[in-house]
Amino acid sequence: LQIVIPANAVANVGIRDVIYDQRMNRFTAVVEVPAGAANAARVKVGGNIFASARIPVLAHPMARGDVIAESDIQWVDVREEVVRRDIVTNMRQLIGQEPRYQLRAGAPVRTVELQKPVVVAKNAPVTMVVRTRFMTLTAQGRAVEDGSTGDVIRVTNTHSKQTVDARVDGPGQVSVSPGGMRALAN
Repeated sequence: LQIVIPANAVANVGIRDVIYDQRMNRFTAVVEVPAGAANAARVKVGGNIFASARIPVLAHPMARGDVIAESDIQWVDVREEVVRRDIVTNMRQLIGQEPRYQLRAGAPVRTVELQKPVVVAKNAPVTMVVRTRFMTLTAQGRAVEDGSTGDVIRVTNTHSKQTVDARVDGPGQVSVSPGGMRALAN
């Protein structure tokens, strides 16, 4: 919008004759400078009205392996129609998560683009642990798939070559239920 006024004119801006068409979500108005002056420069303007929503987005690009912290997040206003059911709308949905692949800064983040941080990578060595009331057994294994803390993944005992389900306890460590003890023993 450009309005040309005399150099000595008071530059207060006024908006008048606002008309809103609710059915079409359009508006028109007259912008005048200086406001209320008989010799004011006037320009008719119009546009569309859109409902907006405020959503969290990444403040900078992030890749797989990066864990999202509060300092990595900024808030932006977007058209409400952009916010589908799979778009992250709450900062808590981002914090502590890891992108599945490279994500752009400033773009809405979809829930399917996030995962819990991988603490056991596919083919990584792991310590397999079985705990009972009376004993604790350990064996060396290899992860068959990626896993986050609390996930159940497939793990192969490197000695016996048997594969069992195990719960990821932390980096390089998984728990095998006592029923999977045979995989540790052989």
